[in-house]
Formats: sequence, structure tokens, C-alpha cells
Amino acid sequence: MDERTFRSLIEKEMAEYLSETGWIIYSGIDAIKQSSFYVMGLNPKRDNANRPIKDCPTFSSWSAYQHQCWKGCGAPDIRTVTETSCLHRKDNHQNRVLELFSMLNQRPEQVFSANAIFVESDDKYELFNRPDFNQLWAACWRVHRTLLSIIQPQWIICLGKDPSPKSSSFGLLKRELERNGAVRLHEIGNGRWMEGKIDGIQKPLKVIGLHHPSWAPVDGELEEFIKSNLALASPHDS
Repeated sequence: MDERTFRSLIEKEMAEYLSETGWIIYSGIDAIKQSSFYVMGLNPKRDNANRPIKDCPTFSSWSAYQHQCWKGCGAPDIRTVTETSCLHRKDNHQNRVLELFSMLNQRPEQVFSANAIFVESDDKYELFNRPDFNQLWAACWRVHRTLLSIIQPQWIICLGKDPSPKSSSFGLLKRELERNGAVRLHEIGNGRWMEGKIDGIQKPLKVIGLHHPSWAPVDGELEEFIKSNLALASPHDS
């Protein structure tokens, strides 16, 4: 997908939310192509790195986990900042996602990444208590369904594992999978996974939920599962 097509998609599906602040994709625009993985957080935390949805920039060969400053200056791409007193230290969330990409044998900029919800909030309670939350999720989900149809991932990797649709991206996806039948949860280490079908997506989707990287790293049992079942399942990544 090129940038013009991406912008048109956002303007169409997110029309009611274009003036709200947040962030859309956490990878480069060039990561919107067939690939094995699709990383999904919940939503952006309110900070000075975010932009109005209509103005969110896109980059090439970029990853917010590697190249965006989450500690101080909020620079969208630290590679372009030449004069600043900020040391661009990465926080635990960024470092642990980078560790995940290493387990997957993927460069950060290779892996498509986005939040389930593109609009920022101070915390998940503020987000889920929005009167229009279901409408907001429906708009974001239409974007995700289009992107999923292009990327065709073997695994969606959720940064959060709570099965409640009022708590995490994993819970929101579980609710979507359940529209096509019962979903069984499989516990593995400090994570869990599930499999199911989503209308409009050709093949069944496998979804793994990790303990949120802001709070804890992947434990040994889950790391072994990722290396044995996900890292070996990426034949069309380049």
C-alpha cells in the first residue's frame, strides 16, 4: 500500500476522529505488505509524540520502537534530530518489543505494528469509558481489516493478554473471532493464544497475547513457544 492509498483509507474510515490526537502505525508505510506478523497494542498513551490523526506522519524503513523518542522530546524520528538535549533513552515497553522482534528474527522496521485504537488516552479506563467507544473501535477495526487483508499474517501478536474486550487488544480480537464461533484459549507461560476466523480474511488467524511489555518481559516458557512456533513460521518475510 502506498501513502496516498493509506491516507485515503484513514480519511474514509476515521472521518469522525481525524481531529483527535493519537498515532496510527508504529512501523513504516513500507511494512504494509504480505508478512508473517502483525503487532497490535491497545492505544497510544497521551504524550507529546502524538499528532492529530489527520496529520500523523508516515515513514519508510522505520519503527516507533526503534526510532521514536518516548522519553523527553517526543521526536517522531530521532534520526532526523540533530540538536537536542534529549538522550532518546528507550523505555521498558520499547526495549521489550525490540527483544520480541529479536526472538522472531525480524528487524523492527520489517514488522507491521499498530494499536487497536488509534486515539490517545491517559489510560485504558479513560479509553473504555468513552461513550462512543464501540463506534471508535468499529472505525479502527475497519482499517485493521483492510490492512490484515493485505498483510495476511500468520500471527497477530497482541501487547496485552487479558481476554476481556474492555481491557486489551487481545480481548477486542477475541470478541471479533467469536462472531464466527466459540474460541478456545491456550495458556502458555505468561501469555495465551487463540485461533479463529474473521469475515473478509481468507485464512484462520492465530492470535497470541503477551503480558504487556510495560510491565513484564516474555518469560522463558513463552519465549520458547515464540521461537518454536512463530519465528519458524515466516517464509515470505524479506
